[in-house]
Parts: sequence; C-alpha cells; structure tokens
Amino acid sequence: MNTASTGQPAEPAQTSGFSLIIDSASDQVVCGLARGEGLLADLHIDAARSANQRLIPTIEQLLRQNQVDKTDLKRIICGIGPGSFTGIRIALACARALSSALGLPLYGVSSLDAIAEQLRPEHPDCPDFAVFIDALRGESSVASYHQDGTTLHVTAPAQTLPPEQLPDLPLLTGQAQARGYWQAYQDGLWQDPQAIYTRPSFAEEQEAVPAPPDAPQAVEDFAGGSHPTAALNTPAKQPTRAGAEAPQATKAILAIESSCDETAAAVITLDGELLSNVISSQVAAHARFNGVVPEIASRKHIEYIQPVVEMALEDARVAYSGRPSQVNLAAVAVTYAPGLIGGLVIGVSFAKALAWALDLPLIMVNHLEGHIYANLLEHPKLEPPFVAALISGGNTMLVEASNWGHYRVLGQTIDDAAGECFDKVSKALGLGYPGGPAISKMAQGGNPKAVRFPRAMIGRHDLMFSFSGLKTAVLEYLHAQEATGHPVGPAELPDVCASFEAAVIDVQVRKALKAVEQTGVKTFCAGGGVAANQELRQAYQEAFAKREVAVYLPGKIACTDNAAMIARAALDRYQAGRFSDLSADAEARADLERPY
Repeated sequence: MNTASTGQPAEPAQTSGFSLIIDSASDQVVCGLARGEGLLADLHIDAARSANQRLIPTIEQLLRQNQVDKTDLKRIICGIGPGSFTGIRIALACARALSSALGLPLYGVSSLDAIAEQLRPEHPDCPDFAVFIDALRGESSVASYHQDGTTLHVTAPAQTLPPEQLPDLPLLTGQAQARGYWQAYQDGLWQDPQAIYTRPSFAEEQEAVPAPPDAPQAVEDFAGGSHPTAALNTPAKQPTRAGAEAPQATKAILAIESSCDETAAAVITLDGELLSNVISSQVAAHARFNGVVPEIASRKHIEYIQPVVEMALEDARVAYSGRPSQVNLAAVAVTYAPGLIGGLVIGVSFAKALAWALDLPLIMVNHLEGHIYANLLEHPKLEPPFVAALISGGNTMLVEASNWGHYRVLGQTIDDAAGECFDKVSKALGLGYPGGPAISKMAQGGNPKAVRFPRAMIGRHDLMFSFSGLKTAVLEYLHAQEATGHPVGPAELPDVCASFEAAVIDVQVRKALKAVEQTGVKTFCAGGGVAANQELRQAYQEAFAKREVAVYLPGKIACTDNAAMIARAALDRYQAGRFSDLSADAEARADLERPY
C-alpha cells in the first residue's frame, strides 16, 4: 500500500498487540510503543552522528520501561524519510533485521506524513497545506495534504524542490515524532518499506546518459549451493519467528560484510565448516561511473541486505520457522571497519538488531583482518608467523603476523592503492570498471616490455608503495602518443596493459621479498581483490619458490570482498570471547595493529 503516491484511502491498519515505532532520519532517535489505538510511550533522544550507537539501546530502554518483551511485539513501523540518507538507512536496516528475526510485518511511514499528522490538529481551519523538510543543496523535501474532518489525504507526494517551486500553500515544518508516525499508520498512510525515500546522487545527476534499468545482482556462493540472480530483485519474504533449538543442532556464526560494493553473508560452524556464503555484487550499478559511487553503494546495501542474509541462512539450514533447526546461531558477526561508512553502518545496524532480537552475542571484525583470514578458507593449516600482502582498491600494505590477531604493518601506500590505480588506468584506456579484470584480460598476449613504465620506490630499502606516479606515467604516455599522431588504438592496447600490469607486479613482488627477508619468516600469503590477478599470483609463486618460502593464496573469489572471510575471523574471536556491545558503531578507518 502506498497512499503517499496515490492519495487514496488505505485498508484499515491493524492495531492489536504492541507496535514498535522507530526512526533516525533526523538528529534524533525516535522510538515509540503503541497498543491498540493508544500510544504508550514516545522517546526522543538527541543522537547527532550517533544514531547507530543509540538506536538498539533506546529500543531496549523503551521496552524495559514499559515491561514489554520483544516477543510480545506484533509489528514494526519505521520512518523512511525524507531526511538524512544515512540516518534513514540505519533505522530501516535495524527494522528489517527485527522483522526478519522476530517474524513481524514491517510498515514504512514518510517523515512528512508523520509531521503532517502532528501539526494538523493545530490548524483545523486550514484544509489544504504543505509540509517541508530542509533537503540541503538549497532545496526542500515537500508534500501537500488536504484534511477533511478527521481524515488526512495526500494530494501531492514527497518531492525535492527549489524555493521558487514550493507549492502556494501554507508551509508547515517540524520534527517527526512517534505519535505522528503512529497516527499516520492508523490513517493508512503506510507504504511498502522497500519504497525508501531517496534522490539521485551527485554522480547520477551529472551523468550524460540516463541510468540503465536496475540489473539483476550477481550472486555467488563458494561454499556450495546457488541462487537465481532474479531472487535479489524480489521483495524479501516475510519469515515467521525463529525456531526452537534442536537437541542435536549444530552451532554456527552468521557473518555480514558491507564495507564497499558487495553485500554478503555467510554461515560457519563452530568447527570451522563453511555452510554458506552469498555475495551480491553491485558492479552493474557502478560500471557506468567507472568506479564505486558511495551513495549508490549504500542504497544497494539497504535494498539487498535482508534477502542476502536470508539466502545464506537458508543455505545453511538455519530455520526461520517454529520447527527445530538443523543449525542454530551462536553469534552474529559483522565488518565494522574500514570501508565506505554508508555501507558499513547498514551492515552494523542490521547485525546489531539481529543479535539483539535473537539474544546472541555480537562480534565486530576488521575488514583487513578478514582478508588475512581468507587464506584459512582453503589453507586451514596456515599458521603464523608469516607476511601478508593486502592489495585491493582501498589498501596496499605488507603486514607481519606474529600470531592471529597480532599484526605489524611493515609498509603501505603513500597515495593510491594498487586496485585504485588499476581502475583509473582502465578508465583512461576506455576499458571500463572494474579495472583489474579488464586490464588483465586485455594484457593477455601483450608484450610486458613494450613500454617501460616506472616502478616507484622499488629501489628503496623501506616497504612503502606509491602508485599515483605510475597512473600519471600512463596518462602522459597516452597524451604523448596522441601528440605524435599515433594514438593508442586497439592494436596497441594489449602491450600498454601488459606493460602497466608488469610495473605493478614488479613492485609488489620486490617489496614482498624484502618483507620476508627483513622479518625472517618462511611463509607468505596475500589477500584483497588484486591478489586474484593471475600474473601476480604466478609471480609470487615463482619468486618465493627460489627462496624456499611457502606461499598461500586464497581462491580468486575469496580474494574479493566476501562474508566467509569475516566468518572465519569471527570464529577465532568467538572462541576467545571477544564480543562487542550493542552500542558499537562502524568506522571508516581502522588501525590493523590496534587490538579490538
């Protein structure tokens, strides 16, 4: 039902039992509790930039004060904006997790509709009015209404407008509260929570061509099992309450990953058996921008996190039913840092709500440590000490592991990461995104010695990296060739790609050899998306074989972002009792050397 779009009366709202109302679209966390047609409690807590920390504790406080157990709830009502995009998604991720774990229906209500319901009793002689919220960029989010006796009708749904285009009606504004959301729900102004309010990102507004239709997301599962790609484009199923534990049930950990542009979930048993691992890739959504757009990534995470988690649980036979399960969860784990904060907060909010709803401990995992643990998925006998190369679109570093959980960063990039350099050079060559696979494919058959691109910092004794100069050298080569009347064309592209790839590989291998020599270890491993590069993998094997150093590399899919590696890291943290509080939050940056 979407009355904000149609303006038509909705079917009567169900009000029996307890209703939980949550919202974090503004600088406040709003929590309310209703029963029957009455609102029992309405909490508003200032939470500027701390909504993810305050939401679950506030829900706990609300239920405790009113002596209501979470199992007594009958439905969840969630604010879906307009408002802060990150704030909206924090509450919605929480609401979707609660809905999934507790088997409750979820209803979305517009912030504008809630404010209209709050303010209309103060203006009984104003039949037609509009409500607006500051949308930044010099614009406002606005919707128009007509009140007829006790009924409120939406006459123009929410849209974002400049000042000169605001409707010629009395303009009202305010702070949405639980009583407004509850009244809007009762009046039938609820929507499918998939219809989250958003607007195009700056990148989308600036693009020269219209966006293509939303493409089905790629789903990969390297723990066995498969899923049709169309499954992620259908609304998530409405599960029933989590099942009782079977006497012989296997204990397992659910892990969630959302640090960049993959939404992933995996389940691993406490014995280390990977039962499922589902990855939803956003490549199609970002390809036309030749890189990841953070706002689009965040939007896709909130759309797909619930179905991805439910697919992983289904594969692992963790039942969302009243029947005993073959597998029961012992903990919920999630990537908390580092990465794109808009994606991380969604994963963390969803995981915390799931852990709270199921009375399970929460485990936070450093994404970089996850890439190190990815090696254990195929090489369970890998043991420290070793040197690990972490090479991706966001990081390039060499790390010494004296033990699991004890790391020393030996060196890292001072500017661009290796994967970022691949993406930028691929864009310059017109090969598209993601750049790593595109360049590697084009480099096949090319001459790696055709163009002598620089190997920055390769002769230095330290273990630092730099790739911005290499990127600039490629651009300068392209401009020079064009200036001489011999622009790089299809015939020359394989040589340019092979030469660029060789420059990256030479530096990676030389620095890795130095790291092993300086530390004296006899084991080397790698992780991150660039570690899937076949030429780099072969170069590592050949170089270390001459020095009798053992090399362990994850499978190529395991090199990319996935939840299986987070699950494997979480398993050790579970066994060590390293759990996190439900007030924990995501972080854009994290120090791998710092214990957490």
